[in-house]
Amino acid sequence: MLRAEASQHGLVLRGLTEADLEFAYSALKEKFEDVRYGTPIVEYVDGETFLEPYYSATIDTIEYFMGTVVGDLNSRRATILNITDIPGGKRIQADIPVAECLGYSTALRRITRTRGEYTFEFAGYRPTDGRPRPNNVV
Repeated sequence: MLRAEASQHGLVLRGLTEADLEFAYSALKEKFEDVRYGTPIVEYVDGETFLEPYYSATIDTIEYFMGTVVGDLNSRRATILNITDIPGGKRIQADIPVAECLGYSTALRRITRTRGEYTFEFAGYRPTDGRPRPNNVV
């Protein structure tokens, strides 16, 4: 999100990130060669809170593959809530962003050599880590 406002000191650009401002400055420089870059004043403003959907996941695996399964969940930004013993292995309970679940079935089959099972249940919406993900952000 980028806004341009006129002030007594010239054009003021307001953006959510530094990248927004650099992009706007580059575009202005291309169009108006004599534009000057003044001393920037940085103001931090509370922006919009972006939310993304989460699943509550339950994964059952034999103990031998548990470390690899947990590592894969961590790489998908999951929060491990609980690990319990079940007959024949371990049960992992985690919350995971829906956007990170694409291809999870295939990944779990590969990691556990088809011995892992999982269920996903919608758990609600949570704030993102500050980086909007346009495909699934509310």
